[in-house]
Amino acid sequence: MRIGFNKSEAFAMHALERAVARRAQSMERLSTGLRINRAADDPSGLIASENLKAQVVTLEKRIQNAERSITYFGARDGALSVVSDMLIELQGTVTMAANRSGLSDGERQALQGDVDSILDALNFVGQTSQFNGQQLISDVSTSRLGNVSVEIENDDGTTETVSYSLADLSGELNLVDGDLEKAQKVIDAAIASNSAQRGRLGTQVREEESEIRLMQNELINTQDALSTIIDTDYAKETSELVRAQVQEQAALRMVQVSRQDADKVLQLLDGVIDPNA
Repeated sequence: MRIGFNKSEAFAMHALERAVARRAQSMERLSTGLRINRAADDPSGLIASENLKAQVVTLEKRIQNAERSITYFGARDGALSVVSDMLIELQGTVTMAANRSGLSDGERQALQGDVDSILDALNFVGQTSQFNGQQLISDVSTSRLGNVSVEIENDDGTTETVSYSLADLSGELNLVDGDLEKAQKVIDAAIASNSAQRGRLGTQVREEESEIRLMQNELINTQDALSTIIDTDYAKETSELVRAQVQEQAALRMVQVSRQDADKVLQLLDGVIDPNA
């Protein structure tokens, strides 16, 4: 029996320190919900988790951008739907004016006034429709819609190509004395062009929605992988906490027993040194 160095107490103290550290770690993980609270907890796991966190942020931003694109496409389609309504109204007005024998000059002039109002409205919509400060349909104007090229035979037998647009409905293709057949072709071309634009927008929206679904699935899988690495397994950690507490109590008891042995040595020495013992 020795009192200079108590090997049993040293082992017991070492075991006690480890048990206390393990209990503190379990308490930290249970309170924070994270298995990795500092790099020393799991260096390789920390590196993997940081990479996964970067992937999560990137995917979230890509999804936000795609959703913003869908919102933009929706706003653009909304503006083009207004244009579509006006073109259909314009088509009906020209069709009504085609009844030359049933309309007076005053009625045709009134219809022309309606056409001029619709054309002004088309230009206004094209210039003012915006989304977050960005023009939605800057390509919509009466001079750019309904472009139709027609070959005209001259008196000398030669031919030339003449292009018309919706703007010509206020000029050469007016409803009072203009060529209504050409006017109808111009409007048909404008409707077809506008519908094609809306169709392309619909395709883009579907593509963005499909891309979002793929990215959302990838995001879920990435978040699950990240959670597996950094999140606390509460069942496992609770078990570890109980185990650490038991080990701590056992180590503490060992320390007490080891010190009792040293006390016995001192008691024996007291008996030897004390002459009255």
